[in-house]
Amino acid sequence: DDRKDQAKGKLRSTVIDYQKLNQFSVNINCQPDMFTDNDRIIYCFTDASKTVKPAKIGYSFVIYHRKIEIQNGGRLLPPYYYTTHQAELMAIGMAARAILEDPRPTVKIYTDCKSALQAIVSGSAYAKDIVVRQTTNILNQLALWKTVELFWVKGQSTNLGN
Repeated sequence: DDRKDQAKGKLRSTVIDYQKLNQFSVNINCQPDMFTDNDRIIYCFTDASKTVKPAKIGYSFVIYHRKIEIQNGGRLLPPYYYTTHQAELMAIGMAARAILEDPRPTVKIYTDCKSALQAIVSGSAYAKDIVVRQTTNILNQLALWKTVELFWVKGQSTNLGN
């Protein structure tokens, strides 16, 4: 199989079956319990926004442990032509990357971008989008060592986590 893929100009390592690989759980339409005092859990919140005139886009993440901020992703700037959806995916991926070295076994990541979570869940449908692939890959890498849960919280609301 590897030789056939290489002959077609494809490397087998780049062909990903997202349905089999995703080792993390995604909860859409769910308001989970947040900020427990559990020492084994890391909480991460992501967000992105875009303006039209002038065209600007940004994303960030913040990580908490036991109700204390332990890391802030700051203001990160993707290329100006990225969509808010892509910026949200980048925020999730950057947060997951930042959490890789943390020793706590459970990670809960919250976003208000339902389309980003849907893209991650059905990764094969969006496989041409490099941002979806990169985000899913880093989440899978994180899930090798930790329990990873992704949650959607309603945006532009008073919900905790938004």
